[in-house]
Amino acid sequence: MSRRLRWHVWRRRATVRADGCRSSPDRLSVPGAGRDPTSIQSSVREARLEHMRVVFATAELAPVATVGGLAFAAAGLGAELRRQGVDVEFVVPDYGGGELIGESTIDLDVPSWVGPAQIRVGLHPVVGRLHLVSVPGMARPHPYLQASGEGWVDNSERFFRFARAVAAYVELDPPDVLHLNDWHTGAVLAALDDPPPTVLSLHNLAYQGVTDGSWLDRIGPQSRHFEWWGGTNPLSGALALADRIVAVSPHYAKEIVTREGGFGLDEQLRHRGADVVGILNGIDTDDWNPATDTLIEEVFDPTTLERRDANRRALHDRLGLVDDGVPLATVVTRLTHQKGIDLLAPLVPLLEQIPMRLAILGSGDAGLAAHLHHLADEHPTSFAFVEGYDESLSHLMFAGADA
Repeated sequence: MSRRLRWHVWRRRATVRADGCRSSPDRLSVPGAGRDPTSIQSSVREARLEHMRVVFATAELAPVATVGGLAFAAAGLGAELRRQGVDVEFVVPDYGGGELIGESTIDLDVPSWVGPAQIRVGLHPVVGRLHLVSVPGMARPHPYLQASGEGWVDNSERFFRFARAVAAYVELDPPDVLHLNDWHTGAVLAALDDPPPTVLSLHNLAYQGVTDGSWLDRIGPQSRHFEWWGGTNPLSGALALADRIVAVSPHYAKEIVTREGGFGLDEQLRHRGADVVGILNGIDTDDWNPATDTLIEEVFDPTTLERRDANRRALHDRLGLVDDGVPLATVVTRLTHQKGIDLLAPLVPLLEQIPMRLAILGSGDAGLAAHLHHLADEHPTSFAFVEGYDESLSHLMFAGADA
């Protein structure tokens, strides 16, 4: 089925009257006929959203698999789309974990190099309906990193398998929109001759998944778009094939088309022109609202700021620091040079002179993590470092810190 035909099928699906019954395919009946055009357009949009199905593929999804900002951005966007009536299907690697409620399985038809591929479908207690993709080598204690902090040596193969399995699912039951996120899902488009309308979200252009050129013979019929100086670049290929490219902010959309901020892909992004847009990531005012947060010591709001002190005391206890009124700053981040952690580390020896204290929670670059552990040992009264990701601690760090 061509994209144009699929678009018309989608339009037909959206032809519903206010009473929920299907109307003429050529006319969309909406509540409030006769109102001003702006109001009518809003109603049309809502009616269409309620009948749109989106396959949302991502390597991370909070709280199922959380490493960095991708997990929270994916969860927040998907939840908001669902609130607006969109049928969002989260499709995430099965890194290993508990059963889903009402779980069923789907066997996927994939090439032999992928190995057996299956999707577990069911309800997650926080995320809701969830699709977990199982392929050989995917189940690991950390999505990307070994215990040493180094990346799994077969990460390229793992996520190429995942992407091919997602493509098989899309072919099995084509959605109205395919939403991909970062390099881990880029190769989905290599396997699809006639993909549905596709959006690619760019959360961090620095990570591209570049690997050797032998994969070009396996990833699919569109593999020529993924050739990268003799190698294979899953993000570059996705940039060539996606219908729309969304950066996580308007500023980032401008930054990535520059030579300094494009990580070698700036020319390709400039070539896409108006197809590249920036939509500002928001904050989740449900999960991170200190007035209702169940993960902090004591809830508070602007009228009860004195209650925040309980969170400050609890945070100091968790970190092994003394609470004597010295300002405490906290950082929750992925450990990469791009985040500026290497610029922050040299300031640690100066904290006692300022005076202030600093705490960092995160995982990522093994060298940075080792350096932060060393600094915590050298300056135990002014600096704390917790390697990994801890959901409750991250909430407490936001609620109890001064900055």
